[in-house]
Amino acid sequence: MTETWHQDDKHQARDGDGQEIKVGSTWYSGITPMSTFRLKPGEYIEINGHGIGIGAGDYLEERSTGSVGAWIEAKVGDEVHFTTTVRLDQKSWTRPDDPKDPAELRKISLAKRVALESPLPSSAADRQQLITRVTNEIFGDDPTDAEINDFLNDTSPDALLNLTVRLQKREYLPLFRGTLATGETIFKVLPVDPAAATKPRRAITPGCYVLGDSVQLGVQQVTSVERFGAPEVRTNNARILFLSPDPKVASPHPPYKIRLPDGLANYAILWTRNSGQLFVIEPGSLRTIDFTNPAGVTESRSKLNLAPELRALIPESMHRDPE
Repeated sequence: MTETWHQDDKHQARDGDGQEIKVGSTWYSGITPMSTFRLKPGEYIEINGHGIGIGAGDYLEERSTGSVGAWIEAKVGDEVHFTTTVRLDQKSWTRPDDPKDPAELRKISLAKRVALESPLPSSAADRQQLITRVTNEIFGDDPTDAEINDFLNDTSPDALLNLTVRLQKREYLPLFRGTLATGETIFKVLPVDPAAATKPRRAITPGCYVLGDSVQLGVQQVTSVERFGAPEVRTNNARILFLSPDPKVASPHPPYKIRLPDGLANYAILWTRNSGQLFVIEPGSLRTIDFTNPAGVTESRSKLNLAPELRALIPESMHRDPE
């Protein structure tokens, strides 16, 4: 059992002479889902983790978007020998009133997981997908043919409850807990690309982005559920923030609000730093926002042909020519 996104793994770095190089890190709050995987000899899984920056720095933008969670404070010319110790000893999150006995806690956790599949689908294909999904998440392997047939043939109103009881009695092999060490990665730190600061950038997820000197873009996403079992509603919004040169004095210019569509993976905001313009891409549409004058930000629909370097940043899922 492991978290589906790793941020607590320990990174180690040394230079070519064996001297330790400092590795800084941050931590992102939140409850990370856990998943169980049952591996046969020779099999492996890939689990996402945070990105790693090369060189000391604040990484304010990258940290705000979750793309960098650690950074190796190496210098140009350093030969870096890098390893990671992957933690597999994390325990799933529990509530204060959950039982302390591991066996009882497991029964309750299993019951809550199955309850998330309510209401019970009617078609056999959906039911088979349900039991396969649940069994994989909890045990790390597929249900047997007998388990599938028992579930498909159970036409009672308590079919999910009966499934819970059967799964609670299912043989459960002990989980591996401990750490795994990676092999060594060796690389040399090259100079920063002199054109890096002027390359086009994009925002497709929440975070705080730098648009230019004293100008930032804040993108937020709020997830809400009206009641248990209701579909999630993801509301997106963005603002251009005009920062005061004096942190003790409020900016004379209020933030400019940008309308974004709700949902996932259905917008992209593109810009080049210090250009004074950004482009809001939605499926089938393009808006241009000119913020060179903070007191008079203008926004317009556009048929402007994007430069190739900007067009290349549009996610594949949105590759429709803007109208």
